[in-house]
Amino acid sequence: ATLVKYLETDLPKLVRSSPSMPLILASVKCFCTLLRSVCRAHPRSAKEKLARLQGMMDEQERTLVSNQDKFKPRALIIQGLVCRHSDFEVRIDGSRDVKAISDERVDEVVDRCVNEYSRSPNPVFRRAGYLCLGHVLIRSPTVALRHDVGRCLSLGLAPEEKDEIREASLVMLNDFVAARGIDGEGEDGEEANNGMCVRNTVMQKYLEDVLRCAYAANDRVATEALKLVAGIYNRGQIHPKLCIPDLVAVQQRGGG
Repeated sequence: ATLVKYLETDLPKLVRSSPSMPLILASVKCFCTLLRSVCRAHPRSAKEKLARLQGMMDEQERTLVSNQDKFKPRALIIQGLVCRHSDFEVRIDGSRDVKAISDERVDEVVDRCVNEYSRSPNPVFRRAGYLCLGHVLIRSPTVALRHDVGRCLSLGLAPEEKDEIREASLVMLNDFVAARGIDGEGEDGEEANNGMCVRNTVMQKYLEDVLRCAYAANDRVATEALKLVAGIYNRGQIHPKLCIPDLVAVQQRGGG
């Protein structure tokens, strides 16, 4: 019990102050997992514990609506991480089940990513928008089928976009299509199958854009694109004839 109390206090502090995004990612995931377990084991304290998680979202929201532009990209990515790892239900007052972070609040984060950050003239803001969106898509794959989200994805992969944004878009898609079996432990069979169908649909839709990125002059963009194509090929998410010719061409171009 003492360890749990320390973690409940210290993990939010790490999220608040750590300069390391990998450490923030691990802290958010651990915090959400901890609260999920505690709420199930001690239902009477569920409301209080849930308030801690929602407080983490509220803290980042205050940054996002402030004038502290320097910290806004970090705050947005943290909100995406919380959305990603809070897709579980908690019983409140012994009678009703509620999502730890509601789907409505997740929609607000998506709207901010798509309508504000991905369109920002500041590439740091655009990059944060795509990375945050990726975390949300892992929680809610069907969001990727929205028209505005689809347009956002296309723009992020476009040849005229900056290399760091194209790379972030590819990283996001890599995480998204590989998410099953990592973040999907709680999915039932139907949810898992639906999520996989959506991921397959998304990859078929954007495969041409991803393959174009594989020919990019920037090594990081090309490497991330090849990693994505190789991953979906190995998992059987696309037909070999749709990607093998390009994989061979890229390898020959590189002298391999």
